[in-house]
Amino acid sequence: ILESGEIAATPSAEVVRYGIRATRPDDIAGVVASALSNGRIVGIYEARIGRGGTLLDPRRLEAHAMLERDGTLGFAPAVIAERAPQVFDSLRAWTVGTARPEWRERLGAALRLDAEVRVRPVSSDDAPRLHSILHAFASITDLPVVLERSFDGDGGRRVTSAEDALRRFLQMRIDALVLDGVLFEKCPELHQPTMRRSSRTHIAWCSRSRSG
Repeated sequence: ILESGEIAATPSAEVVRYGIRATRPDDIAGVVASALSNGRIVGIYEARIGRGGTLLDPRRLEAHAMLERDGTLGFAPAVIAERAPQVFDSLRAWTVGTARPEWRERLGAALRLDAEVRVRPVSSDDAPRLHSILHAFASITDLPVVLERSFDGDGGRRVTSAEDALRRFLQMRIDALVLDGVLFEKCPELHQPTMRRSSRTHIAWCSRSRSG
């Protein structure tokens, strides 16, 4: 498995091994937000708080399909904390809330969980990386919410380290993983993808990351 320490400090550095490309983009939040808005599934592991999961654009068909296949276990809308009052009627972390009427259609898959949803307001203090991704995603889509699923919600072994997160990335239907400022991505010309998608789509995503 690639180690994040193998990536040099320069943003242009690239390591390819076992069909996985690893880069350190200048604007990793912007790269991930663009990927999400284009239907990619992106994992993120935050070692500082020992927590990780997969992120999806709640408007995309991939998110709907995952909910239909796997059920609602572990899924929740993650929302920029300072914008949570605009979208949901509850502000407490990891609580149940109802989306405000003007947001319901736009939240798509998130509202297929139930009329009331478990909401995770994300601040720069508790999860700075995810907070930056949410802001970048909102600047592209004007939607301050992504659908998040804990790594521990898939019934597998608990993820408690960066090494666990990398293994889960290789095993699951995830296109890319953000780990300590490094972007890991599966490339179809080198790695057999775990998800049925066109090679052209995957190659385009890999190429974008290379230019970082």
